[in-house]
Amino acid sequence: MRRLWAHILIAFTCIVAAFAAFPSLLKGINTDGDYRNRRTFTFQISERKALEESDVYPVEEGTAKEIAKVMEERLIKSGVLSYDISTSGSDIVNVSFSADSDTEYLQITTYLGFSGSFALMNSDPDGEPIVADQFLNGTAYLKTSSVNDYPTLIIPVKTDGEAYKSIIKWAQDNPVTEESDSDDEESTQTAPVYLIYNYVKGDTYKTLTDTNRFDKKILLTFNALSDDTLYYDDNKNSFSQVIGYKDSNENGYADADEVAAAYSQANFLDNLFNASVLNYDIEVIRGGDSTTRVTTSAKVENIFKDTKIVWNSTLTAVVAAIVIVSLLLVVFYRLGAVSVVTSTVVSTFLAFMFMILTGMQYNTLGLVALILVASLSLISGIIYLTKLKEESYRGRTLKKANSEAARKSTLPIVDIHVVTLVVALFIYLLGGAPLHTFSAILLLGSLSSLLVNIFGLRGMMWLVTNTTSLTGRYDVFAIDSDKIPDHMKDEKQKYFGPYAEKDLTKNKKPVMIAALGLFVAAVAGISVMGALNNGNIFKEQSTSVSASEIYVVDTIKVLSDEKSTMTEDDLRNMLADIKLYNTAGETVTFDEIDT
Repeated sequence: MRRLWAHILIAFTCIVAAFAAFPSLLKGINTDGDYRNRRTFTFQISERKALEESDVYPVEEGTAKEIAKVMEERLIKSGVLSYDISTSGSDIVNVSFSADSDTEYLQITTYLGFSGSFALMNSDPDGEPIVADQFLNGTAYLKTSSVNDYPTLIIPVKTDGEAYKSIIKWAQDNPVTEESDSDDEESTQTAPVYLIYNYVKGDTYKTLTDTNRFDKKILLTFNALSDDTLYYDDNKNSFSQVIGYKDSNENGYADADEVAAAYSQANFLDNLFNASVLNYDIEVIRGGDSTTRVTTSAKVENIFKDTKIVWNSTLTAVVAAIVIVSLLLVVFYRLGAVSVVTSTVVSTFLAFMFMILTGMQYNTLGLVALILVASLSLISGIIYLTKLKEESYRGRTLKKANSEAARKSTLPIVDIHVVTLVVALFIYLLGGAPLHTFSAILLLGSLSSLLVNIFGLRGMMWLVTNTTSLTGRYDVFAIDSDKIPDHMKDEKQKYFGPYAEKDLTKNKKPVMIAALGLFVAAVAGISVMGALNNGNIFKEQSTSVSASEIYVVDTIKVLSDEKSTMTEDDLRNMLADIKLYNTAGETVTFDEIDT
């Protein structure tokens, strides 16, 4: 009887502990853009001011789609796995995604529109900057945990050029005095050297300051008076800068949030330095500030909100599935259902815990992976209990039947888990970033499910089948004792399963032909949908256009950064003078104007 109570207590403790620990895990959940509101940014592509006329690339048909593909790659490198990208005409790209903060939005949009061009300059009004080819010497990289756990960005540079030496020397000969914030500290002198990005022909210190664009162009600032803050090594062949080195709480050490923000900034800078060079200038014309911000609602209802469970149709379906499966297990396996439900709950909980602890994004594919892990554990339990029934119908006692079931079910259980592990590994290696969460959860979840079912399920079944009070009680496992042969009476096995007398090979040829036809139709359908949607098999795209968008950009505001004087009435009056017609010759009206 004690073994039965131990079985019950283990099952109760595991299930209650899993559900009790679940809310605390939700505090660390990282949902992707499908489950959060998104911001939409509109980028405009324009002809780039090149240093040589031969390097000018006109904006033409197909340019927007070309840039959209680059932006998609950059979104994935930034860790954004859920997004929407669309193009309008030849020079407009719309991008929707979600981020955790305004700083992260700014970093990602800057990276998306980055042209790949850098320049180095000082504050000489009459000086000229030097472009990337004149001072960069290779690929930038990060050195992690270099100073108080903060990362250091290292940028290889060429220091033997006369133009480079001139910029450094002018900065050293014309230092700037920085006043101290404290009366106890003396003022210091620095020789700032600026690394700017998205450089275009004509950008100098004077032109950028005159148009109030200098601060927005600065990427990094170095002090030429201090080799320790300018160069990384004694050979003076690399710039370096510790990223995010600050003590905002003034507690004397690096907090986890401060280090995390530093690494976010460092990864952003690392992405910029390793970005491909674009042949166009790209600018955010909508969504970059609060006055032009466009927000779209989450595409998928979220089970979690503010680390709390939200009751909705998705959760209803999950709970209904759990209840139905549990009831079916009870009907077919009685007391054995307790062990199977326990192992399934523990395996799924461990997979969810691994997802939270490793920082993986909870997304739709992650939810699918959790369901697959639960199914994997459930199938393992059914295999075990099925073997228990088969061995019981051979005339064995429950104790002996359980021992044989444990032995004979081990190989099938290991097989399905190993196959799942291999599939998950290949998906992780070949499937790309959007499938990383799915494959990682499936990989870790299948490992936990294998261990739980090999040791946990077997241990729980040993306890219940070795309980003295249940000796001979085949009915508690839904086993018909009348069909069990009595070896003392020299009876032979008389029951071989519900499908033993049915010929499952009958009509196998038509079934195989039908299955093959469905498979071919499915592959053909996927191929056709992929071709029609430019390779986006799972993304819905409109096949007909019922409305168009026209973007009007105030170039005075863009170039001078001054506040625009154009009002909505001015825009409506201007559009009223523009006559547009569709292919049927009908007049086009502007139903909605968003300023």
